[in-house]
Amino acid sequence: MRSFRRIALHAAVTALAGLALLAPVAAAKPSPARHVLTVTPASPTATDALTVSLPAPAAAGRYAVDLTGPQNGACRAYARRVVTVRRGAKGTTLSVNFAANDGGAFVGWCAGATSVRLLHDTPGYGFRLSAVTRFTIRKARGFTPGPFGTRVAVEVLPSSTATVAAPGRPDRVLGLSGGIDGFLPGRFVLNQDYAIAVGANADGGLPPGSGNALVVSSFVSDPLCAGPAVHTVAAVAATGSSLSFANTGAVTGTLVLMADPTTLAGCAGPDTGSTTLALSGVVGEKKLADTVLTATVANVPVGGAVLGTVTVALHLRIDILDV
Repeated sequence: MRSFRRIALHAAVTALAGLALLAPVAAAKPSPARHVLTVTPASPTATDALTVSLPAPAAAGRYAVDLTGPQNGACRAYARRVVTVRRGAKGTTLSVNFAANDGGAFVGWCAGATSVRLLHDTPGYGFRLSAVTRFTIRKARGFTPGPFGTRVAVEVLPSSTATVAAPGRPDRVLGLSGGIDGFLPGRFVLNQDYAIAVGANADGGLPPGSGNALVVSSFVSDPLCAGPAVHTVAAVAATGSSLSFANTGAVTGTLVLMADPTTLAGCAGPDTGSTTLALSGVVGEKKLADTVLTATVANVPVGGAVLGTVTVALHLRIDILDV
């Protein structure tokens, strides 16, 4: 009887040892590939168009493909494409294309370590990470990003005005609009003082994102200063303009316009000239999205040898672009 038990125990130990030897072999078997993200070209440069390919996910729904690289306001650091995967797509390949210039906003990608992520739009949770692949974007010959910083978009909202006052004449209120490019050196940090350069060359000469001009969009004429040479666009000079923001909410700035002051008065004037607006004001309840700045220009010819005063009130929406 004892001999039988010894034989049974030896057999059990031998079987367990065999399982222990087989277990690592079974664990080493490769699992089926899922959400394998492939970037083409395999070694891209900063000006290459990129294609991200992957086997179509088994679950239908919305997916996002994100590219994220080093952040620099002078090159493209982030891009996202949202795609819808239909039922029955399993077994096919999903391809998403990314252009380096982002429709003209940037010349190329930011070179360096870059990640591409696949995210699934999950009900109740939003986009959740499904897969990630990391690769490197190399510098491109002839493409040198400008100084480190963040691009800024300054929108002149339609509630902006230019009020023209002159002795013996009724006040006229002209509507203003427009858009101006800006650039914030370094990173934007809340609750600190900072200054934004604005104008056509504020961001180192990248393709403009706006018209870089104040526009007289709602015109109230005065017969005494009307004529064939009434201009309605005051372009912002390439250099010399800036906005400074204090953590107290106070805002000051200088806006240099390549236009005669008569442009802001809605009067006939020369084709050339310059106007400098010394702006001041505060951020509003909606912070940068609700900033009102005012400036006054004196001794503006408004017809009949009369000199008037133009008071500009710019209602601005300022967007710090997170690229």
